[in-house]
Amino acid sequence: MRVPVIILSLVTLIAALVFSVAVLSAGGQAGARGQATPARGQAPAGPAIPRAADGKPDLSGIWQVLDYSLDGNIEPHAASYGVRAGQGAIVDPPDGKIPYLPTALAKRQANYKNRAKDPVAYCFKPGVPRITYIPFPFQITQTPKMIQITYEFVHNYRSVYINESEHLPGIDFYNGDSRAKWEGDTLVVDVADFNDDPDHPTWFDSTGNFHSDALHV
Repeated sequence: MRVPVIILSLVTLIAALVFSVAVLSAGGQAGARGQATPARGQAPAGPAIPRAADGKPDLSGIWQVLDYSLDGNIEPHAASYGVRAGQGAIVDPPDGKIPYLPTALAKRQANYKNRAKDPVAYCFKPGVPRITYIPFPFQITQTPKMIQITYEFVHNYRSVYINESEHLPGIDFYNGDSRAKWEGDTLVVDVADFNDDPDHPTWFDSTGNFHSDALHV
């Protein structure tokens, strides 16, 4: 059964937050080293974006999301046992809640009751986007035509092809099929072709929010 779920800007939001924190931190350190203080009303100049040999922003390095609340629940939530409080990451609908159909909502509630069976707890692949915000680091290796992401968790990896090619028809993956293109200094990644393995599903978080194979990130 294909149950579409709409989640917008989840990975984009996470990436923006991580990059913003890095920029603000670097900017603050630079100011502390004696750089001139900007005039009143003038925004401080941030550090230059590191760039690869082809002139594109260089994303290479080791990254880790520090707000683990999304792994607990991607919807707005209070703190509970084993889950930090968080504002969630869903921007549409405005209430931050996934607009499940009735049958899908029943499945989500069943997942929550059986959340001890979270696939990640059994070291199965978290899938995309969850693998980005679980509490484990990942390394990005960048070339002009591909970005390779290697995750510490279960030694997982993901290939992002930067060639604007089409998704592979008829083949499903735990992490989906990632295709990307540059729009100025922004890397736009489109992910589709997810699997919907009933024995080893991929959840969005540890409280049982889930998707079907129709997921498009």
